[in-house]
Amino acid sequence: MARARAAVLLAALAASFGPAAAAPASAADWGAIGELKPTLSFTGWRSRDTASEVITTTLTCLRLQLDGGHRTESGDLTWLAVYDNDILAGGLVKSPSFPALIQVPQPTYFDLHRQVTSTGVSRWTHSVSRASVAWETDRGRIIVGRQRVAWGSGRIWNPTDRFNPASPTGIDAGGKTGSDSILVERFAGAFGALQLVAAPGRGVNSVSRKLAVRWRDTIGETDYALLAGRIGDEAIAGLDLATNVPTGGLHLEATAGWPKTESRYVQYAAGYDTPWQPGFLDNAITLGIEYFRNTAATGRAPAALATDRLQSRRRHLVALSAGYDLAFLWRAAATALLDTEAGSRVVIPSVTWSASQNVDIQFLAQFYQGGPDSEYGAGQDAFLIRLTAYF
Repeated sequence: MARARAAVLLAALAASFGPAAAAPASAADWGAIGELKPTLSFTGWRSRDTASEVITTTLTCLRLQLDGGHRTESGDLTWLAVYDNDILAGGLVKSPSFPALIQVPQPTYFDLHRQVTSTGVSRWTHSVSRASVAWETDRGRIIVGRQRVAWGSGRIWNPTDRFNPASPTGIDAGGKTGSDSILVERFAGAFGALQLVAAPGRGVNSVSRKLAVRWRDTIGETDYALLAGRIGDEAIAGLDLATNVPTGGLHLEATAGWPKTESRYVQYAAGYDTPWQPGFLDNAITLGIEYFRNTAATGRAPAALATDRLQSRRRHLVALSAGYDLAFLWRAAATALLDTEAGSRVVIPSVTWSASQNVDIQFLAQFYQGGPDSEYGAGQDAFLIRLTAYF
């Protein structure tokens, strides 16, 4: 019944993008083209707006994900579509900065984001965050459409992720929108592959044209990748390494860029993860440390597009993280991001509870401290709760 209701809702809401489409006669029709996976999430958080007023905001998201495929003797054809309906309500909508915030376009080539309705206290939008078709054989694969190009082994910072860079302090309730791109991958040996990714640019949406080639393989206990390409007007080259050592795991990820209008820069992240088992605890604590260096940082707001590379004001940042299973279905975690130049920091503790087989509940907070010109001093403390139900 849940899938049938979600299928009808998807057909009804999709009509507002353009001409009306015929709704499926039954849930069985969806089964013929794939599996529909509805997800309903509610996120509420308390923070301050740009005027330092305490505000409470909620985001309700209905996500409909359709996975499908067809197997043939020559290869596998698969497809993926993710359609989101978001209702944002409360203090953020009423804040003075909100009108300017909603004018910022989605960082994608195709505009698949629309407003359904808006009032003084709420805003309902819908969008397509994934839409791709893939063809795969034993020799390689091709993926065309809106997809997540996930590169990099870093836990907090990913300098080689140039198609979907993400901020470690972002509160991303619905999952990051993918990149409109084409990925061609040629398999080599047991673990090797040569990848080519191309994405068109669109200046009005602040999206640069991107082209990158990446070789990945495994030697012994070490995974490595080499990449080269062009992001907007800059040439780039990168390296990614991840290996196991007797006490844990090491990773190193680096990118060098040669912009036309800026000096050459290097971004790299190096980290170590290990389990630690104190005698007085039932479970091991997972510990991690990561260092991020960004020679493009100048102490001022970054000039480059946030969709092109990782952004930071300061050159030297450190992350400390820990995680522990408090009990069955309960997990606690904490991350501290430290600005070692200007002395600012943000601490992000969280507790996640799997309340049932299909329901997760997360409690999270962010505590900022530092001066206005530091990396984290301008952030506002926030308290968040997120409930996610899978159908």
